[in-house]
Amino acid sequence: MKIYYDGLNIEKYSKNNIVEGFTTNCTFFSQNDTKNYLDFYNKNKEFIQDKDISFQTWENGDLGIKQINEINSIDQKIFIKIPIINSKNELNTNLINYAICNKMPINITAIYTYDQIKHSYELVKSIETKVIISIFGGPISDSGMDPSPFILYAKHLFKDLKNVEILWAGCRELYTITRAENLGCDIITVPGDIIDKMNLFKYDLNLLSLERVNKFRNDAINGKISII
Repeated sequence: MKIYYDGLNIEKYSKNNIVEGFTTNCTFFSQNDTKNYLDFYNKNKEFIQDKDISFQTWENGDLGIKQINEINSIDQKIFIKIPIINSKNELNTNLINYAICNKMPINITAIYTYDQIKHSYELVKSIETKVIISIFGGPISDSGMDPSPFILYAKHLFKDLKNVEILWAGCRELYTITRAENLGCDIITVPGDIIDKMNLFKYDLNLLSLERVNKFRNDAINGKISII
């Protein structure tokens, strides 16, 4: 399973050997100093090199088509990240089909339901260009539901499509990586704060227990805590 860094600090995480690609989204850019995709790409292309990266559309209809073309004009290898539905709660079929017909690599994102997975399959089942199916496993977990059946359904549905990769979006903890891998995901997107913890992956639990106890003790002493 491939780990994609999810965020905008491309330079830092391109130096991490476990990172095989990158994903971005509108929320990240809204909080970043650089809010222009072209400027961001030009600043980071030496770090991106030949790794996958996705840039997201957010508009509906003709404006969405315009954004698809603009992203594709930056670099034809960029995955066009298109939400499965638009802001009017309509399936984004026209935008996805437009990118497909123009043989652009696509990342169908914000997938939460079985119907959305099935619709994505119907759109891409006969094409050969690269496709990422981004199932929001983390946010589904946040809702109190188990995302595992959704991932397994997608893996079964797309099993014969070699150009399609199933992505777990929204890594909340290191164990999420294990869950996604056990379910057969091809990719998981991981934020920087989780990548920074990868040195703890499957770490000795006895040592973790000792480290935690010592942290409690040191915090108590340094914080001058008393009991009575």
